[in-house]
Amino acid sequence: MSESEVHIEKKRVNRWKLFGLLLLTATLMLLYVSNVLYVDAQLEEMQSMKKIYNSIKNGNELLKTEIIKLESADRIIPYAEKELGMLKPDKPPKVLQFEDKNKQE
Repeated sequence: MSESEVHIEKKRVNRWKLFGLLLLTATLMLLYVSNVLYVDAQLEEMQSMKKIYNSIKNGNELLKTEIIKLESADRIIPYAEKELGMLKPDKPPKVLQFEDKNKQE
């Protein structure tokens, strides 16, 4: 081979190396961009789920306060006396305790 043929052969090899390097770089950039888009989508989904969680949590807190309000004696006693005709006892109730005869000591 002459010197000019070797020079042309080196140019061809260098062109293929450059083409391969560009192809590799483009592939890596494509993978990086797709990864960034995937992570962004996951973060957006997580944020929307956090919003849903917070709204459900707030709704539960409102329901708990409503339950406390409905269970209060200040609300139940007047209703029981007026609507149901119940009377307040004069003495507190007695607590009865029974011994379990089947209980082994």
